[in-house]
Amino acid sequence: MGGSLSSRPVWTARYGTQAAAAAGGGGGSNEVLASNPQNEQLLYELLALTQQIADDKTAADAEFVNPFQWASTVRPAAFKSSRYAAEYDVRETATVADKAGVSSKATRVSDGAPLLKLELGDGGVFLAKVSSFRQVQRLFELAGDGKLREIQQAIQSNRDPIANVAGVANAGPGKALMEVFQDLEKQSSVASEAARDRHRALFQLVLQLNAFDQKLLQSSVKVLQETHRLNMEGVREEVELLGQFAGSDDTSPLHSIDYESEYAFTNGCRAPPWRQVYGELAYIEVVPNDSDRFYVTATTEGYFVNGGRQNAQGSERLDYTKEGQVQPTLVALIKTKSDHFKKTIEQQRYVYEKALELKAAEEQNETTGKRGDAAEISMIAQHDDDDDDDALDDGAGGGGGKSAGKGGRGDKKGDKKGGAKKQDDEYSDSDADMSEAEEGQEKKR
Repeated sequence: MGGSLSSRPVWTARYGTQAAAAAGGGGGSNEVLASNPQNEQLLYELLALTQQIADDKTAADAEFVNPFQWASTVRPAAFKSSRYAAEYDVRETATVADKAGVSSKATRVSDGAPLLKLELGDGGVFLAKVSSFRQVQRLFELAGDGKLREIQQAIQSNRDPIANVAGVANAGPGKALMEVFQDLEKQSSVASEAARDRHRALFQLVLQLNAFDQKLLQSSVKVLQETHRLNMEGVREEVELLGQFAGSDDTSPLHSIDYESEYAFTNGCRAPPWRQVYGELAYIEVVPNDSDRFYVTATTEGYFVNGGRQNAQGSERLDYTKEGQVQPTLVALIKTKSDHFKKTIEQQRYVYEKALELKAAEEQNETTGKRGDAAEISMIAQHDDDDDDDALDDGAGGGGGKSAGKGGRGDKKGDKKGGAKKQDDEYSDSDADMSEAEEGQEKKR
């Protein structure tokens, strides 16, 4: 809980005053939980946690410093007909003195207020105020089939639950655990036995919340890893940025880098449709300064080296066969193929990172109608903190490298004997006209 309730769930904007009113009091924000499998799984996990704590005789009745508050779907009649009826004062209809609602006979030690209070508020909404997990679990239980909606309302209105439980705002359970432990130590010699018991119960509760928080954080990382997918925009950005460092001089990490084909389909991908079904996005030709050129396949999973251009039945075609491991970035892949690239790109890491920042700023300017100065990316190499001034002067070939990279593109087009026309002719073949060699590769795959 705590910080993990901001990283694990997917939040979306709240629309309309009616939705805001339905979410009730308790400091709800302008966001609600999105309706998706990830959030649904989280709600079930929180329900299980609530039941686990409610079954713990010590932690179940630990009193929150401040009660949880939310707009509840549970009505007083549910308490009256439940097995807990004897533990509550139920008012199904309003009287002159009291509003309709429910109050627990068990009260808070700190101020004498009920541990659970359900009271009719404005607009016919029942506002729940709950000060222990035993009472929270009972509300969820009495919600019946609507328990997921009930816990969703509770989460949306109490975005920092540790602040309510332990009185430590904007902190995770780990910090709260330390605070409660320190208070327990302070009171060990001066407080009454009953006060010490209450702090022990709170400490036990925060221990369980801390364990659950760690579990949530770990699952957040797992979810991010599983949902991360490379797209064509990410491929384009990395190819263009690496192009800024291309050149034939010794300080350039690469001789050239470019797409294997000049042709792009309507969805932006450079892989033909019959390859896109395998998650392939584009094919990239990389020419290092210390080894032979090779070809890379960019997919939604990452990058890998393919079989390169091969002659098959009198025509040159790309061999899509995967060779080696999938790498998360193009930089990581090229490092495995070129020692020179690995050495020089590490020396220019500052420049590369600044190029990324400038690229993001340039795209932001474009969205506001401004044009960024492309020369900035070339000029940043002058700020590299390399001690060798000569290397700096040559390395300001971030921009020069781009020019060289373009030269590399021209050579490549000549080598391909026909350039874009040949590429278009190749991609215009339907999958029904694929060569036997390609079909063999497909079976192999």
